[in-house]
Amino acid sequence: MSGFEYLFTFAGLLFGLALANLATGYADVWRDRTRRAIGALTLLLGLVLILSICRQWLSIWSARERLDPDAWSIFTVLFVAGPFVFLSQAMFPRADDDWGSHDEYYFGHRRVLLGVLVISPLVSLISNLISEGLAGRDWEFYAYYLVTIGIPAALVVSSRRWLHLFGLVALCLYLLVQIVMRWG
Repeated sequence: MSGFEYLFTFAGLLFGLALANLATGYADVWRDRTRRAIGALTLLLGLVLILSICRQWLSIWSARERLDPDAWSIFTVLFVAGPFVFLSQAMFPRADDDWGSHDEYYFGHRRVLLGVLVISPLVSLISNLISEGLAGRDWEFYAYYLVTIGIPAALVVSSRRWLHLFGLVALCLYLLVQIVMRWG
């Protein structure tokens, strides 16, 4: 195996763990639906995670010619993928918690959930700027980081449900369009 393949395996392991946690969490939500209202915000946050994981995986794959398995790359992968593993567990209430709905749980923990959601694109941005600088960057580079950092950061301070719905839907649509347009 090449050095990139080892690095990619590490990233895939973390991304896969996050996706497995999400699938298990969604199954628990479905099982618990008679006791606790499902709520759209938790489902949308999970969809943001799924799309973010797909986008990051594709991004790492696209950079395969430039990535070497050094300490910087390992830590970057850890801090890009690690927040997804945390979120995939933390975004769902435990079965014995007394939250009336998943949306109540989301709102009770939104600052942590959305704050952690910002870590991955922020680390990715810093890594890209350190390794390649600002030269030759197009507007899509800046738009991606503005949207993926800006929307969750703005939602952290908002307590309006409709704004969270709108923001998470917009983030899902943006990520989906970007994945399809760039790698479709």
